[in-house]
Amino acid sequence: MKRWFVFLALGGALGCSAGGSDAERLERLSSFGNIPGISADPGAGEYSEAACDAGQYVYLMTVERALLRFDPRTLQTEMLGAIDCPTTAPTNSMAVDRLNNAWIGFYGGEIFRLSLDTLRCEPSGYASGQLGWKRFGMAFVSDTADSPSETLYLAEGDPDQPVYAGIGKVDAANLSLSAVGLFENPIAGGWCEINGRGDGRLFAFCP
Repeated sequence: MKRWFVFLALGGALGCSAGGSDAERLERLSSFGNIPGISADPGAGEYSEAACDAGQYVYLMTVERALLRFDPRTLQTEMLGAIDCPTTAPTNSMAVDRLNNAWIGFYGGEIFRLSLDTLRCEPSGYASGQLGWKRFGMAFVSDTADSPSETLYLAEGDPDQPVYAGIGKVDAANLSLSAVGLFENPIAGGWCEINGRGDGRLFAFCP
């Protein structure tokens, strides 16, 4: 039986929703910045038309590393393929940035970056084991309401190793993890999956 992880993709939504020419959308995307490990420089080839469309979809991933895309407009689900990240660890969580990249967390604390255009997977540069975290939920959240910049947040809560049950954020400049705050009861010591919104709010699902 497959286990599904469901995530809302925010990629490209703010940069492309206003329409305009490719050059105008490139300019808006280049103003995003503050996306860990990514340059939105128009000359760096980071922009793609798919990034503008990414905010329309919900992405799903199975522990068997199958990646799917659900379109709420048509209620259709499309199989994108199998992810091939260079690790043997099981998948744990996923967050999608505004440049159409999925940041995939694996048990043990590794994070890889997957292009949703090509399904190419590579190390993100995030050093695993920071703060002792090995299992966490992930989400990109706008820094303020309707902000063009966003931050990657992690929600730790490994029931087998309850080192720190709470929220942390990843610094865009060096991918270092810092603690934001502890969870309070009744979810202290539990595990939460998280998701963010363009208005700067973060939501958690804590089974």
